[in-house]
Amino acid sequence: MATLAANSSVVLASFTGTERLSVVANHNQLWRWVFEPYATDTQTNLSPAKQTSRTHGPLASSIAIGPMGVGGNWTLWNDSSSDLTYFLLYANVTFQNITGVGAIALIPANQNVVISPTGTGTVTINPAVQGSMQNVEIGSVTRRNAGFTAVYVNIVDSSGTPGNVTNNGGKGRVAIAAGQSSIVVTNSVTNASASVYAVINQATADATLTHIVRTVPAAGSFTIYGNAAATANVVVDFIVFGA
Repeated sequence: MATLAANSSVVLASFTGTERLSVVANHNQLWRWVFEPYATDTQTNLSPAKQTSRTHGPLASSIAIGPMGVGGNWTLWNDSSSDLTYFLLYANVTFQNITGVGAIALIPANQNVVISPTGTGTVTINPAVQGSMQNVEIGSVTRRNAGFTAVYVNIVDSSGTPGNVTNNGGKGRVAIAAGQSSIVVTNSVTNASASVYAVINQATADATLTHIVRTVPAAGSFTIYGNAAATANVVVDFIVFGA
């Protein structure tokens, strides 16, 4: 928020058509504004091309003007004897404590949203009821502690192709081929410091390969070792915890 001194004016320049001006006035304050688009001869969605306010006040008010649909400049006058508060915000986002506004939309719909407080600021997301986050990668740059009640990971099933295979799932299903005691899984999630856990997952135990004895991660792959050569294809589930 900013303040405009008594009996003065300010030009607010270079604002987009999706922003609006919000002014908070106290009792006995008078103020007015003008909006001028950048290129009035080419704009068709603003009528009139130049918009001018009436005088607001003297009653206390909180007024939002816009969005105008086109870029331009606002000029704001404070005709009162005390400072006036104003700020700019997007059409459907106020970046303040928001109550009773329903869903918040981003206009235009294809814009980026960055929540990044400076200094010692923190971000808290705490809905009253369970919410969801979709298409989000968490901790890809800076990792922090996390707590979960349950973690669900989609499984990538490659067990239909027994033997060495490419499976890039964080959780996956493969098959050690008959006659083999191990399998190499090419996996982009894995590095040498990763932890890979594997377990046999089939209703009937193999006659000889009855359990997994170790896993060895490497850069871009890992190897799963059984206790003996299998008499038939043995289905194995794995999960990778990256370093």
